[in-house]
Amino acid sequence: MRLGLRREYIFCERIIIGVVYLLAEYGVALALEKHRKRNSRKSLYLVVAIIIIAVAAAIVLNGGKYTYLNASKSLTIRQTPTLVGMNGAYFAISFHSYSSNRTDLLISELPIFIQPEALVSVGYGNATHVNIGGKYANLEIKLDAATPSSANVTLIPVDPSLGIAPDSAYITTINPFVAGRNQGSTPVVISNASTTQTTTSIASTSTTTIAQETNKQKAMNVLERSTYYSLMQNYTEMYANDSSCTSALYNSSYNTHYGYPPRGLYTYQNTSLVVPYKMNMTLNSSSTNIYTAIYRTYSHESSTTGMALEVGLNITSGTIISVVSDGVFYGDNFTTIFNGFKMASSVGNACGIMIA
Repeated sequence: MRLGLRREYIFCERIIIGVVYLLAEYGVALALEKHRKRNSRKSLYLVVAIIIIAVAAAIVLNGGKYTYLNASKSLTIRQTPTLVGMNGAYFAISFHSYSSNRTDLLISELPIFIQPEALVSVGYGNATHVNIGGKYANLEIKLDAATPSSANVTLIPVDPSLGIAPDSAYITTINPFVAGRNQGSTPVVISNASTTQTTTSIASTSTTTIAQETNKQKAMNVLERSTYYSLMQNYTEMYANDSSCTSALYNSSYNTHYGYPPRGLYTYQNTSLVVPYKMNMTLNSSSTNIYTAIYRTYSHESSTTGMALEVGLNITSGTIISVVSDGVFYGDNFTTIFNGFKMASSVGNACGIMIA
C-alpha cells in the first residue's frame, strides 16, 4: 500500500471509529431510556446493529498488509501505524515520542475501537515485555535506535506459557478518542494482567540523540532474544519464591500432585536442602565479540550450588554459539529444562519448584 493511501486509510479509520463510538453512546443512552419506558426491544436491536456495523467497519479498515512475526524481526516504526500479526493476535504499532534513552510507542490490539490503546515506553538496550490479548507477555520490544520521528525496534514473539509478567510500569492506557492522546492516562497493562505498578514519567526532547550501545549491551540484546533468557528469568523467580514453601504446604501439594505423600529423599527436609533458593546471572567477555552469560544457583547443598547454565554469545553475528548445562541442570537440554518449569508451574504455589 502506498504511503499516501496508508495515511488516508488511518485517517478514515479514526473518523469512523469516532462516529461509531458516538453512535454506540447514543444507542446505549436510548436503550436505557426505552428500558425505563418498558419498551427496550427496539433499542436493543439498535445497539446490536451498531455493534455489527462497527465490527464490519473494523474488519474492512484493518484489512491492510500485515507484518507477521514468526521469529524476531527488526522494523522501523513511524507515526503511520504498522500492522503486525503474531500467534493469532493482530495489533497496530506507531511512533509517539522519544527522549535520550527511551522511546514511546502506541500499541493497540485490533480492532482498535474495542481495545484500549497503550503507550509503551521502551528503553534503549533493554527489553520491554507487553501482553496483547492475554494475561502474560507475548511480545518483547527492544529499542535499537531512534530519531524525533521514528524508531528502529526489534519485535520478538514470546510464548505466553512461559508466564512472563508484562512490564506494567512502562505501559499506560490512553483514551483512543481524545485528541492529544498522551493526556489523561492511567497505569494499567494492555490486557488483564493482575499486577499494577506506578507509571514512570518520561521527559521528552527532540534534540538529544541516542548513544552508541556498548559491546556488553549488544551481548545482552543477543541473550534477551533467546528462549533461554525468558526461561531463566522464570527459574530465577521460582527459586526466589521457594522460601515461602512451608513443610505443611509442601506435603499437601506433593500429595495432591502425585497422589501419595512424600517419602525418603523427597521429604520436605531433604528437598529443601538441595533445591536452590537463589539464581543470578553474570555476563563476561572472553574476546572483543564473544561474551558468556553464566547462570549460578545457590542452595544448602554443594551439588546444586554453582554454575547451572552457560550461554555463549557472538555479538558480531548476533547468535548463541554454545550452551552448557551443569549443576542443577546437569545434562539437560532446553526441552528438559522447559518441561521442568511447566511441571513446577502446574503445582500452582511456591512449592512447585521443589516438587517438580
